[in-house]
Amino acid sequence: MAVLVCASEVGSIRSLIPIVNRFCKMGVTCYVIKSGTNWGFSDNTLINTVNAPVDFENLCSLISSRKIKSYLFSVNILDPLPLTLARWCERNETPTFHVLDYWNGYRSRLELDGKPMFTPTVYFVPD
Repeated sequence: MAVLVCASEVGSIRSLIPIVNRFCKMGVTCYVIKSGTNWGFSDNTLINTVNAPVDFENLCSLISSRKIKSYLFSVNILDPLPLTLARWCERNETPTFHVLDYWNGYRSRLELDGKPMFTPTVYFVPD
């Protein structure tokens, strides 16, 4: 099984690292999109991950060609990529799993692209 992972702000990234590492230990292939500049601090904390492309067209091709089964992400306040990709996954019947890293402004982060609030398949709330 393979999972695509995306976040681009420190809080979002830190909330995903333990989940990604657990998946990797379980034998799940995790393709990590390092779209923000903040993934650099975590390179030593990720285990057995694969770097995913950061451009949208190649990401969509990766999901289709690699038979990625799900998309794990955390939204943020500046970078629209995690949300844009979540909407693409939903349209293409790929389940989306969102980790809520911080409650403040949550709705606005799921409307960052100016569209109605996105509702992922599953929410994870490590509060």
